[in-house]
Formats: sequence, structure tokens, C-alpha cells
Amino acid sequence: MARRFFHLLITVCIIVITILPNHSAYAAENKNYDTKYAVNGKSFEQIISETVKELGYNTDNVSIAYYDFLNEEHHYLNEWQPMLAASTSKVGTAALYTNLISDGYLTPDTQIPYNEALFEEGGGNITNGDIQASYPISDLIYEMLHNSDNTAWNLLTDYYYRNFGNYHEDLLLFSGADIDDMSLYEFNMVNARVLEGILIRVGSSKIYDDIVDIMMDSQEDWLMKRYVNENMAAKYGHLDAYFHDIGLFYQNGQPAYALVIMTNDLSLDAAGVESEFFGLINFRINKWFQQKHPMTARQ
Repeated sequence: MARRFFHLLITVCIIVITILPNHSAYAAENKNYDTKYAVNGKSFEQIISETVKELGYNTDNVSIAYYDFLNEEHHYLNEWQPMLAASTSKVGTAALYTNLISDGYLTPDTQIPYNEALFEEGGGNITNGDIQASYPISDLIYEMLHNSDNTAWNLLTDYYYRNFGNYHEDLLLFSGADIDDMSLYEFNMVNARVLEGILIRVGSSKIYDDIVDIMMDSQEDWLMKRYVNENMAAKYGHLDAYFHDIGLFYQNGQPAYALVIMTNDLSLDAAGVESEFFGLINFRINKWFQQKHPMTARQ
């Protein structure tokens, strides 16, 4: 009897260990998160905290900014924490070039010369296609946003530095965010406030519609667009321990909210984990937004 009891106890322990969630496996293997999560009566901060904990993480290394275009409310979590932007800054790069085109300094067909020294591995047709002597700005912007082409981005940032001034400082200035942390002046360092400011500027003017259209047509059903794919314009960034996604949600053809989700060292690389993390947060915030503005959904 004692031997049978001991064998049963070991079996139960193995089962318990097997089903306990962990950072790298839970989201990838268990796709049945409660998408019926009730947002009624909950604050933005409560929804974020509960969702991050449900996914098996804590909020210390998560930075979030949210802006509601309808009531002009902001909500934040660790929004001043500086992080490497990775590819999320490419939205701002496209906006700076859109300004130069709008002001008449450039055209979409202006040719940017290729420089082999600026090659960087990754996706995209500039990085992986046949090398050309130069590329039109419009092609570089498209590849940079849609395929996150690093070489295209390097060509654009280098051309900006050579011809128009300090690219990164102009990016910070464009965001409209208060810059008190001197570390943000290091190349491609930002915080959630900076990225939020860029999204607000992009969503608030029709001159950036081409940027939004490209983002709408990118990263389908992935990350922030995992559960909210329609009417969601998004751009991810991933480099080393940094994994981010930023986006604009549109309703009735108008910007509804901007959302920035930044992470550092959360081990989101496992298959499926990253989409559940960003996707579930955005899904629940979207439900929360719809409840706050019930009349807008059917207009």
C-alpha cells in the first residue's frame, strides 16, 4: 500500500509540474487565454497589470503609453523608462521624410544612393534584392515599414544626417515629448512617451496617411494585430532583449487610439509567446475603448 501511494504521489507531482505555466512555454502551448475577460469597471492600469501577470510576467520591464483621440486621455506604465527603439523608430523616420517632401525639399522619387557600408541583415527587398545604384525615397520608406528593411532604414537615416541635420534629435523633437533624460540623446534610444508622441502626430494629420496605410497592410495577425487585425496600423521592433510593438487603431476612418508596448528582457522569443503578449494586451484595451465609447462603433 505504501509503495502504491508513493507511486501515485510521484505521478501527481509530475502532472502538476507539467501543467504549471512558465515564461517560455505557457503562451506558446496554451492558446486558450480568456478572451472573454471582463473589462467592465476596470481601469486601464488594472487591465494592464492583470493581463501581464496572467501571461506570467511582472510589469517592471514593461513600458506602455496609450492615447485616446476621442477624449484626449493618456494612460501610462513606466513611460519614462529609456529603451532601444529597435525598428519602432522607423515610423518616425518615415514621418520626418514625409515632412521634407511636404515642405518641398524632396519628392517621393528623389534618389538615395546605395552605400555598401550601410548594409544590415534582415528582411526586405533592399537588403535581399539585387543592388541598385540608388533607390527612390518612396521605395525605401515602404520597405522600411512593411518589411522592416534595416538597410533601407540605414540609407534613410544616413542621408538625413548628411543633408538635413541630426536625425535622432529631430526625431525626438518631432515627438513633442519632454526630454529630461540625457540617455535619450543616444542614437535610437527612446521611451514610450516619445513613441506615443510620434504616433499621435502621425494619426493627427492626413499628410501621413501613406505611412498609416503601409502599417495597416503589415504584420497581419501578428503581435498587436493578433486579435485586432482590422483597422490596426502597427510597427514592431525587435533587437536583442528589446521587443516592442506600437500602433494606431482606427474606427470609422478616424484615429481612435494610439498604443505603445515596449519590453526589455522578457524572453518573448518562443513561438507564439510574442503574439499572445502584445495581442492580448491590445485586444483587452480595444474592448475597454469600445466600452468607453459605445456609440462610435456603429457610426
